[in-house]
Amino acid sequence: SLFRGLADMITLDLASNMITHLNPGIFSDMIYLSWLSLTDNQLIEVNSNNFKGLQNLNWLFLSENRLERIRNDTFK
Repeated sequence: SLFRGLADMITLDLASNMITHLNPGIFSDMIYLSWLSLTDNQLIEVNSNNFKGLQNLNWLFLSENRLERIRNDTFK
C-alpha cells in the first residue's frame, strides 16, 4: 500500500489534498492508526475496503467532501 512501512503511525492528516478516490486497502498496513482526517477533499464515496484492518481507528473526519454514498458495511 501507499503507506507501507508506517505501521506505527497513530495520526494521519490528509485534509485539503484534493483526494477524489481511496484505493482499497490504502491504510491496511497502518495497524495503530487511531486518528485520520480526510476533511476538505473531493471524496464521493467510501466503503469498507478503504478502512479494512484499522481496528484501532477511533476518530475519522470526512466533513467538507462531496460524499454521495457511504455503503452500509463501511464501518463493520
